[in-house]
Formats: sequence, structure tokens, C-alpha cells
Amino acid sequence: MPNAAGLDVVHTFLVLAEELNFRNCASRLNIDQSAVTRRIQKLEHALSVQLLDRTTRYVRLTAAGSAFYRDSIHLVGEYDESVRRARRIAQGIIKEGLLALENREITGGPQ
Repeated sequence: MPNAAGLDVVHTFLVLAEELNFRNCASRLNIDQSAVTRRIQKLEHALSVQLLDRTTRYVRLTAAGSAFYRDSIHLVGEYDESVRRARRIAQGIIKEGLLALENREITGGPQ
């Protein structure tokens, strides 16, 4: 997806989906409320999907927003775990073998 949003934007959406309140989301992320709005607009634009129904009185996830939340929460969790694992390896806390990749045909056979 050439116009994909970054993890920070997706993370903002996940927090907003949990809070269902722009002010509380901004407070949790220690950013300005207008930054939350811009990030959500950027994500919706990148996905070409409305993720939230929002008025001045409420914020609700759309069906697409609910599905994106369920899928993305796992994605971000896996990313966070990958970062923790890389840091533990770099610190020598855990050992990891080296992975050598050979030049192979797409069919999987040796050249």
C-alpha cells in the first residue's frame, strides 16, 4: 500500500478506539488534541475508509473501524514484541543464531 500510515498513526487510532474520546486519547499519548485529529484523518485518508463516526457529543467505531482495531491490535502487539526481542538480543540477554540466506530461484530450488 503506497499511502500507508505509520505505526504512530495506527497506535493513535488504537488508543482512540479504546478511549472513544479525543481529549482522553491526547492525554494518554501526551500530544495535542489537534494532533490526534490530524493522525486519524491521515489514517482514514491512507486507508480510504471511515473508521469513526464522530460528532461533538460522541465518538463511535464504524464496522470498518472495529475490524481494523481487532486486526491492528495484534499487529502492533507483534511489532512491540519484535522490538523487545531485538533489544534483548542486542543486550546479550538472549542468544539468537544467525540466519544465512542463499540466492535462490522463486520456485525455492537451488540455483
